[in-house]
Amino acid sequence: MAERPTPTRPPDEAIIWLDYATGQGIDPAGQAVSPVLGGRRKHPNLHDLIETARYARATRLILCGQFPTGWSWLLPTETQIAKGVDLTPGWTDVGHYLGDPPRGRFRHDETQHRLTVSTTAEWFGEMELTPTQAEFSYKTLTSVIALAIDRPDWGLMRSPSAQGLNVWKQRFDGVRDFEMEPIPREIGELIQATEPQHRSEHYVDGPGRCDCGNCPALMSSDDLPGFAYADGRFMFHGVATGLVGSAPATMLTGPQAEALFTSGKPTSPSLHQGAFLPARYRVRYTIPEHWDHLGIFPIKLPGAGRGWHWPNRPGFTGEAWVNAIELRAAITEADYRIEFLEGISFAQTNVIQPFARVITKMLKDLDNRLAAGVIGLGAHQAVSGAIKHMFRVTIGSFSRRSRNTTRFAATFEQVSPHAVGPVRPAANGGYVYQVPSKGRPDDAETWHPEIAALLWGAARTRVLRYSPPRASHVYGALQIDPNQLIGIQGDAIYTTTPEQWTLPEEHGGIDDGADGRIRLKGYLPGPLPAPLTIDERQKLSNQAEERGVSDVY
Repeated sequence: MAERPTPTRPPDEAIIWLDYATGQGIDPAGQAVSPVLGGRRKHPNLHDLIETARYARATRLILCGQFPTGWSWLLPTETQIAKGVDLTPGWTDVGHYLGDPPRGRFRHDETQHRLTVSTTAEWFGEMELTPTQAEFSYKTLTSVIALAIDRPDWGLMRSPSAQGLNVWKQRFDGVRDFEMEPIPREIGELIQATEPQHRSEHYVDGPGRCDCGNCPALMSSDDLPGFAYADGRFMFHGVATGLVGSAPATMLTGPQAEALFTSGKPTSPSLHQGAFLPARYRVRYTIPEHWDHLGIFPIKLPGAGRGWHWPNRPGFTGEAWVNAIELRAAITEADYRIEFLEGISFAQTNVIQPFARVITKMLKDLDNRLAAGVIGLGAHQAVSGAIKHMFRVTIGSFSRRSRNTTRFAATFEQVSPHAVGPVRPAANGGYVYQVPSKGRPDDAETWHPEIAALLWGAARTRVLRYSPPRASHVYGALQIDPNQLIGIQGDAIYTTTPEQWTLPEEHGGIDDGADGRIRLKGYLPGPLPAPLTIDERQKLSNQAEERGVSDVY
């Protein structure tokens, strides 16, 4: 049944900010606090930190400063397990999130006090912040979001994705009478199973190239004349304008899918108006015999846990589900021979652009605060990064999987019989596994894989071909000499020479500073050994970004 998404008032949380190494920090009242140290310790352990939070009556502990990477610090070590040592005596873990960044959940055995433990990385990424800096940035973020959504007395939800979905529910500017229709479960799961999200490919001949036999290398392993790294600026936000396509979704037969794509008057010798309607198509396609460039359509690699590849062998025939945007690109740029097998059509409603607009509003407010001297450069960097991160993870949350809770067991025999999915050895010893979450019904209002797939497909296609406003040419990876194309990772393009179009406008490029533009971020002059693996390529990318673009201008 169609209904307007309903926002949720964020829970009231008492947050304590503590430095992981020292335990010094700021309590929920904004006062300086010192750690409650156990035994003769000079430096706090995890138990000391959560006890400090309990005495301060905090419901959330956010760790600041230099904290460990990964999630092993939330679990006992192999030695502790062998000795029967409890990492957090008096507390029971009630299900951790062992993703990146991790989140711990504890319940005090005596008082039943519940505490969530997270890190500043959840909102502020890799920035190293003191408790004072983190608290100020978090309060600034709260204020900016609250003002943008006209809820001045609201705090933040418990995660960036939950916060983003709540903002999305509230901001349907321009479509205020729109009622969101749920997507049928079977169609949503079909989209999830056939949508790769990011392109990740290495085009150099060697061990990093796909070995399926249908993905021939574009480059030899000879030394490179240089290494250029270009990357999209806030890409998902940049492609959101004008995108349409959401539930209700309708399954189409092959003939119906072809009729939809070819309907209306031709907009070019190869495209009809129907090619611009929101839809996904399952097609059988054949790559032209003359093709010598990268592949355009994704195909799932066989075998559990394997990813996707983009076959590019001339004459290759395969089947794939593709976004209408990608299908247009393949027909326009590569003259793929297409047979329509089935499809899914969507409503011509833009339900993501209002969310993108309010993100723009937040970032402008932040810029104004910087200009007025209300915040400094550090806070501006932290909060703007948090806002952009919120937008990105929210897009992924539209296509979230079932809600599970991660548990830890010291021995395999202690693993719950209700475990779902794989049981994995923990880094420190013991095992981690997942059980279905209780008391957390899925939010059908925000489960829309078609929205995520629409943005992901648009971003992938933007990397391949793009004609910016006022430009007379098309730019992107498909316009790059394949002999110069090292690889693609998401919206990053790696080449042997800097592409002119990735430069700022004042240097002859098309980068005008807008979101969604692919701009040069670093260049290493050669000769250089060709990266044979993605790891080697990433090292060169890091070096190029550190060096910058001074060698190009």
